[in-house]
Amino acid sequence: FSLLCFLCVFYLTMRWKKISWTYTTVLTVLWSLQTQIHLSNAIFGLPLWFLWLYLRLWRAKRYSPNWLQILAVQTAIAVIATLPMTLTQTIILWQQGFGFELMTINELVSINAVKANSFFNAYYYLIYFILPLIALTFVWLIIRIDPYEVLTKFSVIFLAMFIEVLFVSLANFIGFSIIAELIFLRLSLYFFHILYYIPAVYYLCRQNRDDYSVGTEGSQISKSLRIFFRSITYTGSFYYIPVLFFILTLLVLSNASKTMEESEKYASIMAKDREVLALLTKDAKPKDLLVSNRMAVNLMLPVKGKFETLWVNRFTNRISEDNAIERLILFSKLVGWNQKQFLRFMLPTLENPLAMGRKVYLPAETPPPALGYWLVKHKQKMSKSNLDLFQSKLMVKYSSFKVLETIKKLRVRKVLTRKILPHELINASVNTPFGVLYELKL
Repeated sequence: FSLLCFLCVFYLTMRWKKISWTYTTVLTVLWSLQTQIHLSNAIFGLPLWFLWLYLRLWRAKRYSPNWLQILAVQTAIAVIATLPMTLTQTIILWQQGFGFELMTINELVSINAVKANSFFNAYYYLIYFILPLIALTFVWLIIRIDPYEVLTKFSVIFLAMFIEVLFVSLANFIGFSIIAELIFLRLSLYFFHILYYIPAVYYLCRQNRDDYSVGTEGSQISKSLRIFFRSITYTGSFYYIPVLFFILTLLVLSNASKTMEESEKYASIMAKDREVLALLTKDAKPKDLLVSNRMAVNLMLPVKGKFETLWVNRFTNRISEDNAIERLILFSKLVGWNQKQFLRFMLPTLENPLAMGRKVYLPAETPPPALGYWLVKHKQKMSKSNLDLFQSKLMVKYSSFKVLETIKKLRVRKVLTRKILPHELINASVNTPFGVLYELKL
């Protein structure tokens, strides 16, 4: 839905021909209201709109002497329209500690620096930015086109490319990739990546003269290339478009089949998780700290009824690293993990799917690799020496951990586990198919 809303407003922006107060104000309001749909729409859309507006007003300043006034009024409208979202998000972030309060600057930068080596790499620049410009340059060499026409007709596309290059460069050279990743994953920039090739394709498909006698377009090679591409774009399209349509249909059916298989595979697991969640939260009150030996349930607890969990994401919560590690050690002790299993949970892997934004299916009761590291360090990338120090720190804390004192300090209310807990902790216990449900003494 958010992508559809973005594309509708983008289409209206591209259709904007004549500068008028009414149409300009409508577009400003529509772009500003994207903040109420999804933040990524506004992060990308508002800069695009105002750059496009400024460019159009600057080009028409001879005919619109009050262009600065128009720009100032539209800016004021955008500020007023986005004010509710800005205030709401500020209040929420303030209550959550902005997710950064107990993290150092080095942590914040290295959290996102992994993107420079994985998500936005040289291939990304080459395919999505450099290649479209090379294609347009190639077309300019074999077909006589007006550079001014290219810049005016497709300026909104070039502005979109500029904004994406800016965000991606911030991710690569500064390490702050939150915005870039959010826009890419949520807004789906694949649409723009196709759009970047439109200028070159437009001039290849357009009917062009063939009687050039001077310049690079007048050579025999250029003439042969024009004939070749014209045969592809006109005659060839009757053959390859049906073939591509058939291939795309097969891909859609294949993906749909894989999705159905995955859904059937994990439906039974999710059904058991929901059953465990119901058992664990029965008679519990909001803010009670509950623990389950089924991995996914620990993530579902805050959503179910604002129950507390030992699985706390440090990036979005006001919690220190030592506190987060303490909670995860307690979790491992309560569900019966040994030190090797705990380290598997807490140490990053060579290809951490969480750090690369991939989908992760949690196993029922076995330690998911690197998930604890993601909760504590998020996407921070550590050197070999720092990783060794972190592992030593975990081993020392695990071996000297005081379970009884920590349970009382954190006020754990219920625990579902297959491990037998000390009798002095137990207020009541019930056997279930998933283990023993303990109600602890507070």
